[in-house]
Amino acid sequence: MLKKRERLLNQLAHYSIVFLLLSCSKYQGNLTVIKAYAPENGYAPCPLSNKGIQLNIKNIWKYKKGKLIQSQGCLSEGLYTEDFEKNNQYSNEEEKIKNLSISKSENSINFFNQKYTIVRNSKDSIFVKSGEDEYLIFVGDIK
Repeated sequence: MLKKRERLLNQLAHYSIVFLLLSCSKYQGNLTVIKAYAPENGYAPCPLSNKGIQLNIKNIWKYKKGKLIQSQGCLSEGLYTEDFEKNNQYSNEEEKIKNLSISKSENSINFFNQKYTIVRNSKDSIFVKSGEDEYLIFVGDIK
């Protein structure tokens, strides 16, 4: 009886660890990811502000239940939008970011297996520096 109980507890521990690992790799919430940069001339037609720095929006990715549903970007002739909920066709680049992979620790965000240090944390948004003059802004609840 004692061995059976130990075996059941070991199985329960094993399943708990597997569940934890699987739940960490796939984010199931709704999230918006904004890629922005600080323009050289300081002019930002689609501005965001981070600690007094004007940032220009380059791309916006919207995720619903952990899946990429929309991509927007700024071009010289205007804004483009791809709606994946309607056409469900992803390019090779979009296929890589189709299923959201994100986790948060106290001081950093792990986004598609790349670790970024948090530079600003608000109630609903987190700013991370992704390049010399580039930022990623995560809008939504990241646990």
